[in-house]
Amino acid sequence: MISDLGEPILARWRYGAGTSVAWTSDVKNRWSVDWIRWGGYPKFWAQVVRSSMRRKVYDSYELYAKVADGRAQVTVDAIDSGDKFVNELDTSLEVIDPSNNKVTETLPMAQTAAGRYTADFKIQKYGSYLLKAVHKRDGKTVAESMGAVALSYPLEYLRTTPNLEPMKHAAQVSGGHDNATPAQIWDPEKEQVPYTQDLWPWVLLGVVVLFVLDLYAKRVRLFGYRTIKF
Repeated sequence: MISDLGEPILARWRYGAGTSVAWTSDVKNRWSVDWIRWGGYPKFWAQVVRSSMRRKVYDSYELYAKVADGRAQVTVDAIDSGDKFVNELDTSLEVIDPSNNKVTETLPMAQTAAGRYTADFKIQKYGSYLLKAVHKRDGKTVAESMGAVALSYPLEYLRTTPNLEPMKHAAQVSGGHDNATPAQIWDPEKEQVPYTQDLWPWVLLGVVVLFVLDLYAKRVRLFGYRTIKF
């Protein structure tokens, strides 16, 4: 809905698993005097609120998710309104990226106990993901389960100061020093560090010197000409 100037007044769209509504005017008599006087004003707002409410199309079961060693472990407990386990469902899990609302992965959920369906998958990158379990029987959807899982960044990334306790522990275990001085770092402490030294540069230098002397002896007259008599 737009005004006579082409400016938006009411906008409604789908976002994730829900609906969002934006109303750019007010609901009082400052800007909406004519709206309040309108006879359909209460009905209008009732319809706006009702259209944004969640509709229960299918039954909903509880979904739990946790992360361990980079893998998400998802569990759904299917219990009906009569507190009875719902078994033998054909259940699949959809992993949704909330940044673009697209399904990145779909995998089956196996029944591991009475009314319990489980699945696990590897999380490829840090962040949050929406989870949607679809339960079917005879090819028809009978229930859905919604949830979310997040792989947080490592806690050490949140530190702004050095953590000295692990360094002290490592020093005690290894017999070293924590917060060592430069003299302690370079002190060998009765240890000898053997090493080897390459001698080929000296050999190569000797070969070059002998080669130059050989050329000099062949090209330069040192003791004058020698005559040979027959």
